[in-house]
Amino acid sequence: MPSRKVCARLPAWVFTLTGSELQKMLDYRGPVGSPYSGAAARHPHPVADAIPPALTITDYLAHQQRALAIRLVMDSPDDMKPRTVLEFVQRCDADELRTVWTGTLGADALIATATAGPLPVLSLLAAELLDRAHRWHDITELERAAGSAGYRATQLFRDYVHADEIDANRAAWWQGRPQRRQAV
Repeated sequence: MPSRKVCARLPAWVFTLTGSELQKMLDYRGPVGSPYSGAAARHPHPVADAIPPALTITDYLAHQQRALAIRLVMDSPDDMKPRTVLEFVQRCDADELRTVWTGTLGADALIATATAGPLPVLSLLAAELLDRAHRWHDITELERAAGSAGYRATQLFRDYVHADEIDANRAAWWQGRPQRRQAV
């Protein structure tokens, strides 16, 4: 069994999401000023499904390849979604994808498209999910990422985490912040 430090666990509801919903969660960079904020944090409300600024056509195509790879892993036929981070990582292999998609017309072409080119898209996707899984152990970060994916992901998050636990976590987070004076 791999170490939990290497292969973090995520709640089961994350793996019930569609490929596009998971992509929105992965693309979420966090609020402005957060240690997870990146180029997307320049805007006051990061848009998870926006295509990042493409410097070249290669950047644009790499983004499209990544989106296809996410959908191949998450939106498999016969509802054979990965159930854990480990299964997701194992599925980020061309041979494993071919096994899952056996019998589906055009699957070989889609898998070849997702794996073509100089970037190892499937390996990078596995590494990205592992990185996000470690970050999402912070319950507020997981809530924000779920919120970026839309209503269904937000509801799944709320069903997973009891509302009292969310409120207690927020209260603990706000206790460290300086209080503002109210005008009398």
